[in-house]
Amino acid sequence: LDLLKSKTYLGESKSLWNPEVKYRLSGIRNNFCIIDITKTMSELKQVLRLISKLSKKNNKILFVGFPKSQASLLKPFIKKKNHFYVD
Repeated sequence: LDLLKSKTYLGESKSLWNPEVKYRLSGIRNNFCIIDITKTMSELKQVLRLISKLSKKNNKILFVGFPKSQASLLKPFIKKKNHFYVD
């Protein structure tokens, strides 16, 4: 629940919503799609395992378009591992 406490990502406007991610929603409030953090967390763990696996093999990863708050946390890792980042 650190994601919720840090307000990393709670959801997006219903007008921007992608129907393919419906399974991750916990509901809609004030025309805003609310993301179910517990469902999202398992997918984030899978991504973390994949990033770790690729990094160990010295494969390069391109990180794209993180919000500034997350980018400041990720950029040191990205530079240390010689990966790439695009705003």
